[in-house]
Amino acid sequence: MKIFKNKWVKSGVFAIIALLAVLWIAGVIILKREDARESAEIERAAEEFERLREMAKADTYGGETPRETLQMFIDAVEAGDYELASKYFVVEKREKWLNNLSTVKNIDFLIEDLIEVNQRLIHENFSYEGEDSFVVTDPILVEFILYPSGNWKINEI
Repeated sequence: MKIFKNKWVKSGVFAIIALLAVLWIAGVIILKREDARESAEIERAAEEFERLREMAKADTYGGETPRETLQMFIDAVEAGDYELASKYFVVEKREKWLNNLSTVKNIDFLIEDLIEVNQRLIHENFSYEGEDSFVVTDPILVEFILYPSGNWKINEI
């Protein structure tokens, strides 16, 4: 073909091909790096999940029922033992609640609501058999989770 006899056209075609090859190689390298980064993130998340699961299996704080765990929490807060009170929360939220309990000026309002929740649990005689979570929404939201160790933990207030 006559068009390829011109050296500038040949150079331009080869430059475009070379540029496309470089872009393709760069894309492959970027994708491999992204895959490696995502794999590392997944591995870290799996390790963290396993660490938390092992901690949950070994955790003995909490009661045999949500009501019992809530009463233990109330007792610890009323005694001013916020370290112990925080241990009735799921492991991921303990530090947050330890800080919250330590800095709240008037915790009486929370305790009053939790005592009301606990009274409701006593009088309504809930069954927890076969359940792995339990939620109370009145007068405030309190969510419980059954840990692998067989004790109930507070997940949210």
